[in-house]
Amino acid sequence: MDIENALTIFGGVQAVMVALFAYLGKIWIERIEKVFEIKAHASKEQFTKEFEFYREIWGKMSEIRESIRSTIENKRHENVGALRTQTRELYLLVEANEPFFPEEFRDDLVKIRELATHWSEYVMNDKTDPLAFIEHLDVLNGAYNSLSKKIQERIYNSTKI
Repeated sequence: MDIENALTIFGGVQAVMVALFAYLGKIWIERIEKVFEIKAHASKEQFTKEFEFYREIWGKMSEIRESIRSTIENKRHENVGALRTQTRELYLLVEANEPFFPEEFRDDLVKIRELATHWSEYVMNDKTDPLAFIEHLDVLNGAYNSLSKKIQERIYNSTKI
């Protein structure tokens, strides 16, 4: 049996070519689907880890703000130790996860950490300059609100289709 007879039996050159292209196309589609599946899984894992980090960061920042409020309301130095511990925990959390979150978050996190550190020093030194006090709180709240908006935008953009 020669090639011409075999091609005639299978429907000619065109039919064989169509079948061959259909088979190769199916293989490529399966490969592409597999790549997208892997990327989707990796993206979901990344989002899950990133979201957990945001929750952890937000918890630490809320603790710091509450400690600062407490020192203001009670005018006591007892909460300064807790504030220093919380500030250190925030520093370690940011340092351990720095490669895994956007750089623009880092700036606000560093600012919050520095402000909390300065705040504990401010309270311990009994500085009573009301303008410096208010300015310090305004900067801290600004960094806190800025980071809040950035996290919200990041989560919103990560869940958009």
